[in-house]
Amino acid sequence: MRRPLCLLGLVYVAAVWLVIFGRTGGAAVCDSPDREQVVAAGYVDWKEYRLSQGKKTPVIYLSDAVILSTSQVTVLEQFLSDSEKIPRQKLHTSRAVRDFWRANREKVRKEGTEGIKGVICYMEEVNMPEMGSLVMVQGSYRAFTQATNPGEFDAASYYGIMGQQGRIMKGRITAASGCFDGFRERLYRFREYLSLLLDACYDEADASVMKAMLLGEKGTLDAQLKELYRANGIIHILAISGLHLSIIGMGCHGLLHRMRVPSAVNIILCIGLMYCYGTMTGMGTSMLRAYVMFVMHLLAGLIGRTYDLLTAMTVSALIILLQQPLYLQHSGFLFSFGAVCGIGILLPAVERNLFGKGRVQKMVLSGAAISMSTLPVYLCFYYEFPPYSVVLNL
Repeated sequence: MRRPLCLLGLVYVAAVWLVIFGRTGGAAVCDSPDREQVVAAGYVDWKEYRLSQGKKTPVIYLSDAVILSTSQVTVLEQFLSDSEKIPRQKLHTSRAVRDFWRANREKVRKEGTEGIKGVICYMEEVNMPEMGSLVMVQGSYRAFTQATNPGEFDAASYYGIMGQQGRIMKGRITAASGCFDGFRERLYRFREYLSLLLDACYDEADASVMKAMLLGEKGTLDAQLKELYRANGIIHILAISGLHLSIIGMGCHGLLHRMRVPSAVNIILCIGLMYCYGTMTGMGTSMLRAYVMFVMHLLAGLIGRTYDLLTAMTVSALIILLQQPLYLQHSGFLFSFGAVCGIGILLPAVERNLFGKGRVQKMVLSGAAISMSTLPVYLCFYYEFPPYSVVLNL
C-alpha cells in the first residue's frame, strides 16, 4: 500500500462524519447563569485586544474554567492570595496550585454549570494577567446562542469547537495565582513589542493588517476591511499558515545550511524557532497543520526518506482531529486542508492530463486548484464565491 496513513485518515474522518451527522440538535448551550453576575475561575490560556464598540478592549480566554458557587468564592480567593505571597521562582508553588485546582475544581463549581469549561472574558481593566496563571474574574455572564435561521452564524457551535461555552462582560480580576507560564508570557511580551513596532511604522489601518498577517492579531482588524478580504476570496492571507513557515522556517534552514551548521543542529533550531513562532501567534489550526508538515519535511531529509505532501497533511489532520473531532465543522480547518488537497491532489492531476509544466502555467493552475478545492467550503459557509479570487491569489 502506497499511503497507508492516508487511508487510515480517511477511515477516521468518515467515522467522525457519521457520528457528527448522527447527532440530534446543535451544540449544547450552557445558559443557566445567563445575564447573572458570576465569578469564574480558570487558567489564562490566551489574551489579546479586540475592537468592541469602537475601542480596544482587553480579552482573556480561560481554560479548565468553572463558574464558582457563592460559598466557595472566598475560599479560592484566600488560596490564590496565599500563593501570590510565595516567591514566583519556586516551582513547587506551580505544582501546588495545579494539584489544588485538579482536586477541587468540581467541588467549587456552581450547580447547573457543569457544561462550562472555557470562558471568554471582556475586561474593564487595562492590565492583563500572566499567561498560564489561575485567575478569578467577576462580571456578567452571557451564553452563546445557537443559530435559529438557515445560514445564520451559530456562535454556540463555533465557540464550542474552540473550547469556550460562554463569555463574561465587563470583567475584573478579583484574585490571581503568583505562578504562571514564563515561556508563553515572554513570547506574549515579545509579540506586544513587535506590535508596537508595526504601530510605529504604519498608519492604523495598515498596521492592523500587518499585525494580522505577521502576528495573528485579528482582534483589532477593522470589520469592513476583514469582510473585504473575505468577499474577495483572499481571507487566508491573514491566517498564520504555511506561507509563514515557508518564508521564515525554510529561510532559516537555508541560511543555517549555508553557514555549514550540522544538519541535526540546523533542524532542531528551525523546529524550535517555528514552535516559538506558532506559540506566540496562537497556534491555530492552519499554523499547527503547517508546523507538523514542516517538521516532517525536515525530518524526512535528515533520515533519508522521501517527503510526501499528502501523508504529512494526513498526520497533521489526525493530530488536530484526535484533540477535537468537531474541527470537521470548522471553516478554518476545512479551508486550510482543502487548499492543501488542491495542491496535492487536484493540481498534479490537471498538470498530468491537460497541461504542460511551465512555470507560468503552474502558477495559474495552482491558484485555480486551490480555488476549486475550497469552493465547497465557500458555498457551505458563505453562500457565495468570488471567481476573480483565482487571479487575486496569484
